[in-house]
Amino acid sequence: MAKKQLVYGIDDRPPTPILILAGAQHVLTLFGATTLVPLIFGPAMGMTTQQIGAFIGCVYFSMGIATLIQTHPKFGSGLPIVQGSSFSFIPPIMTIIGAYKAMGPDVVMQYIGGSLLIGGLVLSLLGYSKLIGHVRKFITPVVIGPTIMAIGFTLAPVAIQFNAANYWPISLLVVALVFFFSLCSRNKYCNIFAVLGSITIAYLICLSLSLAGMFQEGHAAYVNLSNIASAPWLR
Repeated sequence: MAKKQLVYGIDDRPPTPILILAGAQHVLTLFGATTLVPLIFGPAMGMTTQQIGAFIGCVYFSMGIATLIQTHPKFGSGLPIVQGSSFSFIPPIMTIIGAYKAMGPDVVMQYIGGSLLIGGLVLSLLGYSKLIGHVRKFITPVVIGPTIMAIGFTLAPVAIQFNAANYWPISLLVVALVFFFSLCSRNKYCNIFAVLGSITIAYLICLSLSLAGMFQEGHAAYVNLSNIASAPWLR
């Protein structure tokens, strides 16, 4: 089997439209795991549906700012590393929620924000002290790679139970399209936008079947445009 040619090298700069679409694809790729975190914390704190929606918006806004800082060569690593929600903080934050839930979500958020602020300062001190550099002599990529894979495999059942299992035909269609666009297609744009194209096709299918009446309200694949139309542009 012939090796695929690299479309863009590490020092290349793709055209602006490609960059915008690639950024949108990256957001969709991390959307599930990133959105799941506020969806876990919101109901646990007793938030309403509107509050959870605003909570998710704040998470993505903060992610954007943190990612821009991270990509800056002077303030961050200078690498395109998305600063998203971390599952590592779920156990301690759930402990805080359990301890102060009776005071309401506003008070709980204050305690969570304070703990994250202190934790961030500690991590910053560890980074600037260069202690991690000494630890990396013992924790090599051979150790890090399988660990990250194990984390992904561990979270796979959560993703399946959370969304994919609601309607398997569409879920399997997305997986099949991603494999086809990324491995079988010879079109470079299909290779680059395998995830974005697959999600777009699946969404258009669900939207068409919803408008045609084949997917009724309450169906797992039903697309409700009324919520999108009534949502404010700015909060």
